Amino acid sequence: MRRSGGPCRLTPLEIASGVVFGFTPPTPALAPVEIGTLPPREALERAIRPALMRPPCLMSFSGGRSSSAILAVAVHLARREGLELPVPATNRMGGSASADETARQERVIICLGLTEWVRLELADELDLVGPVAMRVLRRHGFLWPSYAHLSMPLVEWASGGSLITGLGYRNALGEPDSLLCRDLDPLPWLRPSAQREVRARWTADATSRPRAEQHRLGWWGRLRRVQVGIELLRQLGAELRVQVCHPFIDPMFSTALGELPVSRRSTHALFGDLLPSELLAPPTMSTYKDAFWGTKSRELAEAWQGEGVDPVLVDAEALQMQWSLQRPDPRTFLLLQSVALARESLMASSVVSAAGG
Repeated sequence: MRRSGGPCRLTPLEIASGVVFGFTPPTPALAPVEIGTLPPREALERAIRPALMRPPCLMSFSGGRSSSAILAVAVHLARREGLELPVPATNRMGGSASADETARQERVIICLGLTEWVRLELADELDLVGPVAMRVLRRHGFLWPSYAHLSMPLVEWASGGSLITGLGYRNALGEPDSLLCRDLDPLPWLRPSAQREVRARWTADATSRPRAEQHRLGWWGRLRRVQVGIELLRQLGAELRVQVCHPFIDPMFSTALGELPVSRRSTHALFGDLLPSELLAPPTMSTYKDAFWGTKSRELAEAWQGEGVDPVLVDAEALQMQWSLQRPDPRTFLLLQSVALARESLMASSVVSAAGG
């Protein structure tokens, strides 16, 4: 099993808590000649263009504001410049999509005049310890987020081409970070000392957020939990020669956006000419957590005997109680993957010992 090194390797406390802490070093600032020379839309198109020039260009499409907006810009750019159109692709897991969500997706596709739409119908394949997740875990080690293997079917479909995501959309528009703007929920499966350490590190990250609006995206982009996820997607793409593109966190776009007044950074102000207002409003999207905690996850949790977790950090009885719930806390999902990896390692050792004996 290969693991990412350096700042992208998760620590034992991060695996136990399901929370990633700290920051990566700042990237070099843009050269002065590059700053402020483009309006935000043009900067966003500049970030998208390399992906369009590497077909097949797949767009991770949920029908939410971010994927709808970036798809609309990509389609507009491709038609204007005579490039091959991007292909929206949607994971549909075990019928988890609601009727409203499906209708919204269809409206976006019709509005943009697209005739190709990849819909991947998945059942238990994306279980936290199912075949897709375990294939990625064996090669890369712990996933962040724990459901990062969700992107693997899209990467495989885009083999040799490119994949565009809507990562960073809310933060690019100045919306607060969902984790660090509220109090940390209890983590009852951790030992008291581990809980105190998690809170201390979480508080340090939360209090470091700058008050200045123009610096917020740069701060968010340096969070290790953001960079670890980006690096994993990069590695998944590299294996199949897929260029993974995140236009909303492109430095040129964030710089151009930061120079606008706050009132002009809204979804409608930026993309209202491409999609009707109702498709740029916040949707009521379904959650895929039930699809991740599927049959294989429940079976592994029920059969668990305490192996694969750090007893210094984790209270096994409390964790077992959490996993007995119909909907366990998602922050325990990394621990379940830790158990799955430990079991595979023990089985491999047993086979080697038996062969040697």
